[in-house]
Amino acid sequence: MDKREIFFATALHLIHQKGFKAMTMRDLAESLQCDVSNLYNYVPNKQAILKEVLLRISNRFTSHILPLAEARLPVEKKVESIISHYVRLTVQFPYEVALLSQDWKQLQGPELALFLEEKNSVEKSIQSILLDGQSIGLIRPMPAEWLVHVFLSPLRWLFEGYLKQDVPLNPFELEQYLIDYI
Repeated sequence: MDKREIFFATALHLIHQKGFKAMTMRDLAESLQCDVSNLYNYVPNKQAILKEVLLRISNRFTSHILPLAEARLPVEKKVESIISHYVRLTVQFPYEVALLSQDWKQLQGPELALFLEEKNSVEKSIQSILLDGQSIGLIRPMPAEWLVHVFLSPLRWLFEGYLKQDVPLNPFELEQYLIDYI
């Protein structure tokens, strides 16, 4: 890992421990064993940490989900792909995924607007896939406005179990458990 990667990994770990609001640049400097002034070589402020990490992980979801909604695949394969993608990203980037569930509301200005635009676009694409699943009897009927929330809720909180696990969990088994459950 280069210095920039170590900087962001440390910041993410602290944000996860303390929450974005409670984490200070001084906390980050102490964890990195450097002066606070050195942190500003990487970012202009704390908000920039959140912006960079959230937009990066959000793009990883968006770049998979949006094309999937238009793909010529059976609905079942699309649903499985969403689950698989969530699990893989959770395993690869658990602290980043945690930010998506907890701290995105701390974004400000145009970054918040951009994030919300991507979030809404992804959720609409997922809703479209799930409604297609309802129409063929793959997914139980429920109001459209609840469909995405019910589907995504267990996926959005996977990071908690993954980060707290005492016994390493095989991501492929986790994918299969979730696919079988849905």
